[in-house]
This record gives sequence, C-alpha cells and structure tokens, in this order.
Amino acid sequence: FFGEPNVGKATFARYLGNFLEFGKFEEPKTILNEFMTIAPDFKKSDGSIGIEAVKGIKRFLYAKPVRSKKRLVVIEEAGDITIQAQNSILKIAEEPPSAGLIILIVNNPESLLVTLQSRFQKIYFKRGSTAMIKDYCVKEMKLDIERAAQIAALSFGRIGRARTIATDKGWSLIDKEEGRIFVPD
Repeated sequence: FFGEPNVGKATFARYLGNFLEFGKFEEPKTILNEFMTIAPDFKKSDGSIGIEAVKGIKRFLYAKPVRSKKRLVVIEEAGDITIQAQNSILKIAEEPPSAGLIILIVNNPESLLVTLQSRFQKIYFKRGSTAMIKDYCVKEMKLDIERAAQIAALSFGRIGRARTIATDKGWSLIDKEEGRIFVPD
C-alpha cells in the first residue's frame, strides 16, 4: 500500500485483517490471532526494521492459521526496512506460504529494492474528500455533524489526521468571531 501519510493505509490493513479473521470489514474489536504488525524500532539508533523482525515474520507466516484461511503481516513504514531485511522478505515473497499475506506500507514504493517492488502488487491510497471524511467522523467516530465538518475541513483529505484531531487532547476548539477553529494546545 502506498500514498501520502495518514490517508488510511494502515487502517485499511487492520480492517482487512479483521475481515479475514471474523468476516467483518471494520476496526478490530479484539486481538487478532492471524494478524501481525511490524513497525520500525525507534529504540534503535537508526529506527529501522531489521533482519530479526523478518525472522519473526517468517515464523508467523509459515504457521498454520487457526481462525482464518490466511495469516496477514503488515509492515508499517516499510521504507525503513534494512537492505538485508528487504532481501529476506524477497525470499519469502519468492516462495510464499500458501496461507500467508504480506502488506508493505510505504509513502513511496521506490524506497524499496526494485526486485522487492516487482514481487508485490502496488495499491495507491489517495486523499479522501472532505465529505467522505465528514461522513466517517459522524458514522464511525460518533461525532456531531458540526464538529465532523470542522474536523474534515482541517484534515486535508487525510483520515488519519481527522482521527488525531478528534481524539488527541492536544487539539481544542476556540471560539472566534469568524467561526470556530481548531488549534493545538
């Protein structure tokens, strides 16, 4: 999955994991047994995803699924995977487990090795419309229409940004003569 930050790539992947395991395309309400997320280790000096993480992916994918027909691994910030780890993922992609799926989430697929790019289907996620984000805020986040419209306008088409504005206590409404605006505290 590729596209700008905060456009819903990781959220879509979680929904897909829930669908594969429970048959419902929605935010998981419980821990998923057939789903693994890998993200950069910011404790490391370079914040990369290394070979040890890929070894864990391999063990996870080659185990037989119990609740689902597939096991899904999502690698967030896949552009931060070391070259050695990318080569290891390439080996998995060349001889994939029959019940395994891997989703690499990147802003730009060209941050990956060309050989790795060639083994994965590229799916582009674009920014959403203000109306779509407003609808999401009302239906999924249970916000009133006015607040949902304000958040959608400030999200710049990024559903992740809308979720942050709606849930982060660092954002608050301030009344101004010209209307209401959001500002970070």
